[in-house]
Amino acid sequence: MQLIYKNQNYAALLIIFAVFGCLNLGCRSGVPKGVENNVSQLVRQLDPKSEMVSQQPNPKEEAEICIETAVAVAKAGHLKEAIRLYEKALTLSSDDAEILVQLAPLYAQSGDSEQAINTYQRLMETEKLHPDLLNNYAWTLMEAGRLNAAKDLANNGLANFPDSEKLITTLAVINYKQGNRSTAFDLFSKALGQHAAHHNMAVLDVDSENEKNAKAHINKAMQINANPLTVQLSNAINGLVE
Repeated sequence: MQLIYKNQNYAALLIIFAVFGCLNLGCRSGVPKGVENNVSQLVRQLDPKSEMVSQQPNPKEEAEICIETAVAVAKAGHLKEAIRLYEKALTLSSDDAEILVQLAPLYAQSGDSEQAINTYQRLMETEKLHPDLLNNYAWTLMEAGRLNAAKDLANNGLANFPDSEKLITTLAVINYKQGNRSTAFDLFSKALGQHAAHHNMAVLDVDSENEKNAKAHINKAMQINANPLTVQLSNAINGLVE
C-alpha cells in the first residue's frame, strides 16, 4: 500500500509504504540480466587487490567505473555491494557530493541510519540546499525515530521552499507519527487535496494497526474518487476489519 502523491514516479521510487511500515527506496526494474547474475564478479573486479584495478592507473576513470557499476548493482537490489563501490569511488574522486548523494539513501535502505544521517549532514554543510536533499534527510531522521529533529528540518526547509510537495507531505507523516492527526490531515490536504489526504491517512492508520480510523478514511476517499489505487486499499482494509 502506498501514499498518493501528485508525482507518482516520486512516490514509487522514493516513498512506498508497505502495510507493516516498510520504506523502499530501491528499484529492480530494467536491470540487465548479466548485472543481476554477476554482481559478485563486478565487485571483485573493482577490489583494490584485483588485477583489473592494478591496470587502471587513472583514479578519475576508476572512480567513474565504480560509480557506473554501483548504479547497476544498486538497481539489482544488492545494496551492500553498491555501498562498497561508492565508498571506493570516494577514495578516488575529488567530487564527493555526487557520490554522497547516492550513498546516503543506500545507507538508509540497508538499515545503517546513523551513517545515512552523518552523510546527509556532511552534504548539508557543503552543498547548496534544495528540497530533495532536505526532504530525504528529514525522512531519514524520521525513520530513525528522531521526530523532533525531522520536524524542525522539514519546517526549516518549507521556510525556504514553501511550495515543496515533498516537504509538506513528509511533515504530514511526521505529525502523524507524533499523534497530531488533524495537522497531518491538513498538510496532506494542502499539498494533495482531500482525496489523497484521506487515502494517505488510511495508509498510515493501517501501518499503525488503527483499523477503525483506516476504514473511516478510506470510505471517505472512495466517496471522493474511487480510483484503482484507492479501491485496492479499500479492499485490503475491509479484509483486515472483517
